[in-house]
Amino acid sequence: MKKILYIISHGHTARGLLQTNLISKLNKNFEVNVICKSENYNSLISQVKSQGGVLHFIKILENKVNYFFTSIRSHINQDIRDNPALWEKHLKKIKGKNTSLKRKIFNKSLFLTGKLVRKHSYLIKIFKRIDNYFYSNSIASNFLQKLKPDLIISTRPVDDFEIYLLVAAKKLNINIAYYILSWDNITSKGFFPVDADKYLVWGKIMFNEVIEFYNPGKSNILLTGVTHFDIHHDVISGKKYDIKYLEEIGIDINKPYILFTMGASYFSPTEIDIVEFLANLVNQNKFGPDIQLVIRPHMANFMSSKSDVSWIDRLHKIKSERIILNFPKQKKDLLTWYMSDDDMLSFSNIINGASVVINSGSTVAIESIIHDKPTIITLFDFYPTLDFNSITRCGDYIHLKKLFSLNGCRLAKSKQELVNLVSVYLKNPKKDHEFRLQTIKEQVHKNDGKSTNRFVENIKNICNV
Repeated sequence: MKKILYIISHGHTARGLLQTNLISKLNKNFEVNVICKSENYNSLISQVKSQGGVLHFIKILENKVNYFFTSIRSHINQDIRDNPALWEKHLKKIKGKNTSLKRKIFNKSLFLTGKLVRKHSYLIKIFKRIDNYFYSNSIASNFLQKLKPDLIISTRPVDDFEIYLLVAAKKLNINIAYYILSWDNITSKGFFPVDADKYLVWGKIMFNEVIEFYNPGKSNILLTGVTHFDIHHDVISGKKYDIKYLEEIGIDINKPYILFTMGASYFSPTEIDIVEFLANLVNQNKFGPDIQLVIRPHMANFMSSKSDVSWIDRLHKIKSERIILNFPKQKKDLLTWYMSDDDMLSFSNIINGASVVINSGSTVAIESIIHDKPTIITLFDFYPTLDFNSITRCGDYIHLKKLFSLNGCRLAKSKQELVNLVSVYLKNPKKDHEFRLQTIKEQVHKNDGKSTNRFVENIKNICNV
């Protein structure tokens, strides 16, 4: 029986593997091995073993040299001024008020070095060789030589832990497949330092991005869908629909509600003000006496390193009979961004019951479109802020521009536009239905609940099973 090695380095990766019964399905044809960082081992062991997988861990000590290569890699492979997401990160590093002078000089030098290297193709090739050389690791190599997997699956090939394993796999001629973690990763995370043999992608948009950036040949790119989105189909079809998930958080199921799913303050520093503004309008019956507002903070809102945690106190102050808070159930002991199994099902049911869904451009925009819900993106600041902090900058992110161009969601660029769009959609929830259907095809291939099965079939084809 052939062996698969699946790398887990992130909570989204874990969701796509552990909350979809994927290991069990792969086990019918493969010996499934999962590898993680040492600090996650004890938390993951029962989850993996319960589905018949074998869990491994290795501890690799990262060094400062690799930090340098992680920092400079994007500058070498492209002019980041042409990539709004990467350019904005650079501006924050050289202009942010909390950035030290030493750090500002370091990041400016990276930009200038990249500009110089890109003028000479041979320097780019030399950089890539040196980059891979410093990620050559005996621990990773010895592990793979001992396990002898037929295929290694990576979902986050810009993560240092994964790069160590991928570089070792390349040298040992082990086949590599990428199942990209999220819809923004190809355009917003910088170039992957190791090329894959096969790419499993969400939909047509990601398919074309792989061709544009890596050009592995169309036959090496496999349309798959999103494994952890299969649950949405199960809820929509009624298989896993249950009103208890609405009732247990305080929603009156006999009355309509607006769902506001928040993001991190990093992306939208004034979003809490927009939420408070909308809550006031609901309390003032702006959208009618029966409308409720359900507010779901992002998991980042609980992490001081990722967002402004003071938002949580402000949310508690606006809670009322008609303003309902739905806090995500995180498993912090497992992995960052990992939602509990029950919470993912609950969230899907809450989206399914909403009349309108509002957010600032997270993956939830796609999820609400899958549920055929009118979706509004708040692309405005409640008060003026620096350009590289403004939510408006996200409108230029490559992955978001592609989403917006499909018209499956609508942009609110001011408070008044937000009010107008909510009012229009409450009166006509079928508006933009055909655009939402097209968005599904472009972004996630199909909404048929069979992405996990397609993943398995694609892996079988790759391994000639």
